[in-house]
Amino acid sequence: MKLRGKSLWFRSFVTLVLSIAAVISPVRAQFYKPSVQDFSKYRQRVLDTARLDVRYYYRVQRDPAKLKDTLVDCQQLLLGSTVAWYRSLNLAMFDSACTADFARGRDAGMAPSGSSGEWVYRGYPNAGKSTVTLRISNYDFLQCTEDIPAQQWLLHPETRQIGGHLCQRATCLFRGREWTAWYATDLPVPEGPWKLRGLPGLIMLAHDAHHEHEWRCTGIYSHCPQPIVWYDMDWDKTSRVKMREMMMWVAQSPITYICERDEEGVVYIGRAKVTATEASKYDRHYASPYNSIELE
Repeated sequence: MKLRGKSLWFRSFVTLVLSIAAVISPVRAQFYKPSVQDFSKYRQRVLDTARLDVRYYYRVQRDPAKLKDTLVDCQQLLLGSTVAWYRSLNLAMFDSACTADFARGRDAGMAPSGSSGEWVYRGYPNAGKSTVTLRISNYDFLQCTEDIPAQQWLLHPETRQIGGHLCQRATCLFRGREWTAWYATDLPVPEGPWKLRGLPGLIMLAHDAHHEHEWRCTGIYSHCPQPIVWYDMDWDKTSRVKMREMMMWVAQSPITYICERDEEGVVYIGRAKVTATEASKYDRHYASPYNSIELE
């Protein structure tokens, strides 16, 4: 697979990151971060218009053995009449800025640390279906479509106040993790962050049993309609399991990944020209922890 986007710029940027990381140990570059894209190049289709905009603060503990190894992101749930779109708001704002920069003939930097390249569309391509897209670095654009997953929630009597709303606790087992969610009893919207949904009210707070992944609602807006957009990019269709395996491979073997994906098959680390046959020697030093939300 050939390098997508501005290949010369991206290769130079990777070289710079690796050079800095080689000097400032133990830096770990996140090569599975989403890529910089000029979205003006792609045809856009408006799938729906959002009637509700819900913001979440997301925190992930990248390495379960290291409590302080965390990343945070501001994420957004856009709810339309038939389609819901969940994405990183930090990345969305960065994408808009980069597209404007490209229009002016400028280059742009790497995506914000912690921003997720995963988009979740519920109700697309049709009712009952969910499509997940994932941008990995500047090489892979993945797409997976499945039935909208349903959680078997158990409702509990405990209540608490979150963001001025009376919330009730619910728990479920979903794809290898035990989840706790607190939903607003006065907001009868059966939606929530990521793929969590199906409760009698909007999910205001959710986390797994070990608090490795956590979302907290930070704002709800209902008077600013926004388009829910699909970008006709060159998505490679795959399964969610393959998508997760790809992310794990990129995190554990970043230099090998770049060499195999790059059109020239090389990575420059400082003055060293690393080819695919030598890449494995560098993978351990530049590997990053990856704690997948889904475990099965």
